[in-house]
Amino acid sequence: MELRVQSAARPGRRRSPGPRAPPAESQLGNRAPGPLQLPRALSITFVRVNDRDLAGKLDLYFDPDLGYRVETLFRGAFLNDSTLGGTFVTRDERGKIVRRGKWNAARTDLSVRARP
Repeated sequence: MELRVQSAARPGRRRSPGPRAPPAESQLGNRAPGPLQLPRALSITFVRVNDRDLAGKLDLYFDPDLGYRVETLFRGAFLNDSTLGGTFVTRDERGKIVRRGKWNAARTDLSVRARP
């Protein structure tokens, strides 16, 4: 299943942080530069609320765009047999909302191979 983030500010896929150079001092504001972040698996949990709705949580993780740890909560629904969609809210460790948007995930059958 592939997760896509849809938001006016940052459309695209969300992935765990990859190797990244520290930001320039002018970009840090009041944050200190951290070590390079290596890719890692992110833990996400979805719970079916009823026949149609679901809720999910992406455990606390370091967001390289923000420069600190955040937690993301999802709410959504089964849109059809192979697609889920809904909204998300990302909060910092103090609970302040730092990002919100829409998401969707579609099942892809990888067992069907293209013929040469």
